[in-house]
Amino acid sequence: MLKLKNLFVSLFIISVILNSNISFAQWPEYILDHHDTYNILAINQFKFNIWNNGTFWSPDFVFDNIYQGDLLWPGGPIAYQWLNQQDAFLIFGKKDSRVYFNGDLSQFGWLRPGRVLDNGNPDDFLRERYRVHRIRQNWETTPYGPERDQLEQDYNEWPVEDGAPWVDRDKDGVFTRGVDQPEYLGDEVTFYVSNDVNFPDSGIFNHPLGLEYQVTSWAFNRAGILGDAVFIKIKMINKQSSTFDSLYLSAVSGYETVNLLQNIRAAGCDTVSKMGYCYFLQNQDNYQYGDNPPAFGYLLLEGPLITAGSSDSAYYENQWKNGFLNRTMDSFYGFFNNDENAPRIEDTIYATQPSTAYSFDLGAQYRNIVQGIYAGGYIPQ
Repeated sequence: MLKLKNLFVSLFIISVILNSNISFAQWPEYILDHHDTYNILAINQFKFNIWNNGTFWSPDFVFDNIYQGDLLWPGGPIAYQWLNQQDAFLIFGKKDSRVYFNGDLSQFGWLRPGRVLDNGNPDDFLRERYRVHRIRQNWETTPYGPERDQLEQDYNEWPVEDGAPWVDRDKDGVFTRGVDQPEYLGDEVTFYVSNDVNFPDSGIFNHPLGLEYQVTSWAFNRAGILGDAVFIKIKMINKQSSTFDSLYLSAVSGYETVNLLQNIRAAGCDTVSKMGYCYFLQNQDNYQYGDNPPAFGYLLLEGPLITAGSSDSAYYENQWKNGFLNRTMDSFYGFFNNDENAPRIEDTIYATQPSTAYSFDLGAQYRNIVQGIYAGGYIPQ
């Protein structure tokens, strides 16, 4: 449990270790209405789609009129096999005895583009500056064309004023274009800033917290494990006058446990390394990968700060801070979504899986899960 007055930072890595659906006809109208944009990290073996509405999914990968993949691997720019259907985040906070929660398990998104102004109100989400920016090492060598033009524009307009990382070359503490430079955390980097202030309440998850979210993602064009990894850093800033007395952030993976041809998959976690992972139980995928299909995982590298002893230290905002520790993974949970054969328990505190069939709020069920207890509220002994 964390208190949030101003700042909360977490760093995740998605790595290869060796259902909420919408039709194709729906998404273009939605994007036009809400000004959502996306960009792609594809500098290594991953092809990873990043949207400024808080979700990750591919609008170009459709099967049976349904979006199927956000994590495509291997092949980078030409990858066509999907590891995962969709990634997103859920966030829960409590203030003044009221629980707020937000996030999304669909492609509709849960954030609106733009920063939060100093007065606590959101900026105009229609401003073009709030697109997903992308920079790449040695972009000048990219062949002339639309991609090079966009890389050059994103480099020249890198939104440092909105929180994008940068290098202070003249050491004066002030970003000066033409002197200081964007920071290449990897060989390719994306950045966007969005918020959930006054975001329309869509029911299950959208009870907005009123925060600003600065999301930076990067990847390396390297051999070995870095060639099979994507990094995501989320910085949440509370510019409202009130303080959250607890906060939970959960990474959500829309991972098919049984795919279209009944290839059984499983999920688990390693509490020592702070990683959740997914794999094929039978080491066989008749749908895409064939023999020896890949597994993949989500690793928490840099959790938010918690107060600790004077001899402790935590890594935070590119430096070590004495007297703190980084929060580690609190819980892991896997469940069947809309599966008639999945085990269910009646509408009691022993309910293990979120369901709209239960009498209590679905958002509250998910909040219980991210705290490491049953959806119904039972605390395992």
